[in-house]
Amino acid sequence: MHRVNSIRVTALALVTICGCAMSAAQTQNNPSRDRPGQSSRDAAEDRAQDTRGEKQARKQENSQRAAMKLCYFKDLRGMNVTRSDGSTAFEIKDVVFDRHSGDIAGYVVSNDRVIAPSEVTATTDEKGAVQLRTTLTDDSLKGRLEFDDDAFDTKASKSDTVMAWWNRFASESKKQIRSDMDMYEPEKLKSTERSEVSGTIDSLDRVRGEGSIYRTIATIRAEDGSTSVVVLGPTWYLADEKALPMRGQRVTAMVSPLEGDEERWVASSISLNGGKMVTLREGDALNPVWYKHGKADSAVAVQRRMLLASSLLGDDVKCREESSGEVQNLVIDTAEHRVVAIVVDPNENFMGAADTLRLIPVSVASPSGDDLVFVDAEKDMIINAPAAPGNLSALNNAWKLDMMFKQRPIVSR
Repeated sequence: MHRVNSIRVTALALVTICGCAMSAAQTQNNPSRDRPGQSSRDAAEDRAQDTRGEKQARKQENSQRAAMKLCYFKDLRGMNVTRSDGSTAFEIKDVVFDRHSGDIAGYVVSNDRVIAPSEVTATTDEKGAVQLRTTLTDDSLKGRLEFDDDAFDTKASKSDTVMAWWNRFASESKKQIRSDMDMYEPEKLKSTERSEVSGTIDSLDRVRGEGSIYRTIATIRAEDGSTSVVVLGPTWYLADEKALPMRGQRVTAMVSPLEGDEERWVASSISLNGGKMVTLREGDALNPVWYKHGKADSAVAVQRRMLLASSLLGDDVKCREESSGEVQNLVIDTAEHRVVAIVVDPNENFMGAADTLRLIPVSVASPSGDDLVFVDAEKDMIINAPAAPGNLSALNNAWKLDMMFKQRPIVSR
């Protein structure tokens, strides 16, 4: 994924927080929930819960929108970060972020140092332009981790030097980054017995939970109309395994029930469109295979999911397997330290004619390990997506990009 003299990243995540449709209707007191699928009555209860949850989510979303401070990555790169006395502390050179959530784990700054997002504060001027501040002194900056370009070079990924770098990055970033630890403790498994769920994927949601938890949740609709809510794995692992689900796809999953958790089913393996089964979890405890050889906050674990923003530029974009253009830029919320959208330059074959740059939310974008970004969207969604404006400040209080793609934003729980 590494390009010479170009630092690599992959933009994913989306910032507005919306409500979740996986809700209180799935409780232990309802015996019909002890199997994959729901009765019509259960589904009606879920829809009612869904509506209430979405109303609350809209409140949270509107509150967050007011705090957004959006900036293009190409404008952020090279931006001076100043101190309270007006002096320049350093400039931003690149961004390290998580490709499942878009959360920024570090800023690469001048003098080749990596600093934590919490050490940079964003403000805006009277025109809405982003300005960055810090309290770091020159002496404190010298003590920060020195950037190592080889750490993002897959050819050097197994060297002792690179692993030592990621160990320190993981240690220093522990408060900023979240781990991909699974969403349950083994004792929360209601049963180790596997059941099969088959159907069409209605929805896919990325959840960023408390306690540094990430997961992807699929709602699968069977032919009889019943639905099952199934916990998969992080999108970066699914993309790398060529098992990234898309809405509308046929899926078969082997699942086990969870005790006292609203995500009632957890998948041990999945197959898309009749293809090969891909293992997600193994053993009686359903241990996640994506961190088979290391803890979730280990050097190996952190390295696998972190990217440099610059490395995403120029990557091919595939809209449900159809080549649709390339990544031209990223949109970053500097207030929340998160990549929220990619800017795509559509190709003529896909659009039918040359077109303007389009915004795509990271909640439907998944970078893979081979210079591709997969987008879970219909062609019409790309065609009708908003053009990338010259000035992003107008969107600070009007961010509705996820809604345009019929997708919930990345959800915090």
